[in-house]
Amino acid sequence: MYAPLDAPQGGSRRELEEFWLFRVRDAHTHYQQAAEQRERMVDELNQKLIPYTDGSFAIARARRAESTALADWGRVLSIYTDLLVKGKIPPPEDGDRPYF
Repeated sequence: MYAPLDAPQGGSRRELEEFWLFRVRDAHTHYQQAAEQRERMVDELNQKLIPYTDGSFAIARARRAESTALADWGRVLSIYTDLLVKGKIPPPEDGDRPYF
């Protein structure tokens, strides 16, 4: 689901801002989905729809996924904020083409 949009190559700053805005929105969506999954797992465990041992393991995995997604969203949001506020051009990430 991440970055179906390629990093702009030889583009304008506006294109770079749009690229990183897409990444922020995508990371936020991923975080929301992970949080919803964790909530579902907790609800299922509370309703005793799954055995305790399986449920507690599933919740632990869901919490790790949520934490990872939250950290990624924060990282991407920080990059986007630095680009907008400070004009700091982020270095290309693995798999990204050079921006300019």
